[in-house]
Amino acid sequence: MIGLLTSMVLAFSMHAHHTSVCDITYNEQNETIEIVQRVFVEDLEHALIESSDVQVNLYSDDNTAVSVHLERYIGEQLSISSDDTDYPQTWIGYKIEGAFLKMFIEVPVGRPNEIKIGNRLFLRTHHGQENVIHFTMNDVTLTQVCTKQQMEVVFKME
Repeated sequence: MIGLLTSMVLAFSMHAHHTSVCDITYNEQNETIEIVQRVFVEDLEHALIESSDVQVNLYSDDNTAVSVHLERYIGEQLSISSDDTDYPQTWIGYKIEGAFLKMFIEVPVGRPNEIKIGNRLFLRTHHGQENVIHFTMNDVTLTQVCTKQQMEVVFKME
């Protein structure tokens, strides 16, 4: 009986649909892209354990230590490139809002013809994971989705 109740509680506490949202805005003046990656805190804690055996409580652990783990993880899972050039990411920081965590990143890209985004967040740890990417340039927003079958998407910079 206790096992059944425990299973029911776990089933209700974990969300069945796994989605992250990545908002990318091209800043024409600075020739950078500004990234806000939104994820469920629970998903991120699980992924950190799976990827590096690091157990982190994002709600209560030291912000500096958490930031180091998040910067490393996002650097491994999110890639920005164009014309066979991988762009370095500048970690800005993170913010927790309820059950969600936002990570802030900036990437100098110049004026490429297209941007290739690889978003592999949680694709190894969550079956059916979808990483929605909204790319905004010149007040126009385009949306594509990265999945286990398609881990990279391309946006034309026109």
